[in-house]
Amino acid sequence: MIPKIIHQTWKNNIIPEEYISYQQKVKDLHPGWEYRLWTDEDNLELVRNHYPDFLKIYTELPKNIMRADAIRYLIMDHIGGVYLDLDYEMFKPFDLLDYDLVLPLNRSTDFGDSYDSYGNCIFGSSPGYAFWKYAIDDLMVPRDYEAYFKTLKNKPYVLRNTKLEEAITGPAFLTRIFLEKKDSLSDYLLPPREMFHPVNSDRNRENIKLLTEGKTYGIHHCVGTWRNKSIPKKVLHKIKTILKS
Repeated sequence: MIPKIIHQTWKNNIIPEEYISYQQKVKDLHPGWEYRLWTDEDNLELVRNHYPDFLKIYTELPKNIMRADAIRYLIMDHIGGVYLDLDYEMFKPFDLLDYDLVLPLNRSTDFGDSYDSYGNCIFGSSPGYAFWKYAIDDLMVPRDYEAYFKTLKNKPYVLRNTKLEEAITGPAFLTRIFLEKKDSLSDYLLPPREMFHPVNSDRNRENIKLLTEGKTYGIHHCVGTWRNKSIPKKVLHKIKTILKS
């Protein structure tokens, strides 16, 4: 069973303005739930105290987003609950608590995508669930990441434009671990894409239908602060945020 705890992460306790409404919304939708914002300092303390064998690899990961990916898996393993990115906007409460793992599809052939994959911007889990142990054990293997990345290029969910961090610690990584270990797992739910990852556009007709019919729990706005975004794209996102508020 998934405990009633919401987890989010940021580098410190000062949340950027564009995320505050999403953060408040998830709190309002889950009265009585514990809410925890994990800072970089909190994350490092968790690794030091509970995963000391992972500390060296964790601190030496080449990109901050890779640490941000990895820590959410450790949090699920150690505490459990529901994790969601700060740029994920929820529209109704997370009520799928009777499973040990809820891992939503973020790409799905049933939805018209060319492949199936599982996102890592929102999921839920009971503590100590075996899936996270498999993921953590894989992350603890010392690797030449560039060389290893090349060996993953034949996977259907590692596309030509997939970035190294997405394949090593992100959604493509999570998809690989699940597909490799799913036969040994039980009591999991794989929600279809439209439940947590509808097309991210307010003008998309199908998306509007899903929202009005209450079929989706939320939308990932994919701000991607870890990406090298151009100034015009950052400004455009800011304008959209203001207009929606």
